[in-house]
Amino acid sequence: METLIERTGCPIYYGDFSCIADKCKKSCCIGWEIDIDSDTLSLYKNMEGGYSEEIKKSIKTENGTSFFALGKDERCPHLDDTGLCNIIKEYSDTALCDICRLHPRFKNFFTGYTETGLGLSCEEAARIIVNSEEPFHIIAESLYDESLTDEEKEIIEIREDIFTALTYRELKLSERLTYICREFGINIKKLNPEKYIDKLLSLERMDEEWTAILKEAGKNSFSFDILDSEALEIPFEQLSTYFIFRHFAKCLEDGDMESKIKFSVFSILFLAFLMNGKEDKEKLTEYARIFSSEVEYSEENTDKLYKIF
Repeated sequence: METLIERTGCPIYYGDFSCIADKCKKSCCIGWEIDIDSDTLSLYKNMEGGYSEEIKKSIKTENGTSFFALGKDERCPHLDDTGLCNIIKEYSDTALCDICRLHPRFKNFFTGYTETGLGLSCEEAARIIVNSEEPFHIIAESLYDESLTDEEKEIIEIREDIFTALTYRELKLSERLTYICREFGINIKKLNPEKYIDKLLSLERMDEEWTAILKEAGKNSFSFDILDSEALEIPFEQLSTYFIFRHFAKCLEDGDMESKIKFSVFSILFLAFLMNGKEDKEKLTEYARIFSSEVEYSEENTDKLYKIF
């Protein structure tokens, strides 16, 4: 597992994660084209004997980018029949390229301070996030390191206020989300997920299962009630803080806080919409995983949604 560096922050649940490898039902080693970073590519080229020849044969380079060419059923060529990675078996995880070594982690970069989170596209990460009971907070040496710029400090402070509001369990979650939207001048009713199915269907899609889910959702009616249900209020709260943690800091790139709030709140409302009144935590976890895989893990899709709200 990755070693956290000095002045690094991570969610309270970060340390609970470890890859479940062959027990994973939706392997990240299937369907994803894996780019190989330059340092690891050099490592592979200089390996000799043993399994190294299989690694070298599996690498393709197009337009200056090297990657593993997927095999039958879009499986990584190094994924064995039991769901384990041959590179890890032969050389340990130190021989993995950056994408494989870090997945499903994502990073928020500040001046002299880096945050690391767990991405929902991984079923085990999604399970941990959805089932976490403790109110979300970031474990960090200091959120306000002197190396941060004034703009970064302001964004982090605003985000902390959002986290505080989202985890204020004296209010219903629907009330907390409405309050946050109001603070940013957003009408939450305009984020009604029923209106955005066609837009989601127009985005790039990888899995036909996602297409079927979206088309089936067209028969649903949206209600805030599921957000406040006894079984799912805390899971939805954890997902709410996840989306803010993952997306809000991106406003440092474009100065647009509003779009990041809208995207985060819409993501929660859409997951609630997919549930169609069913208080099923496992189903919510799976919907969160596939939503993340199809939307968050496509920069093009995420950018399009940032712009339409």
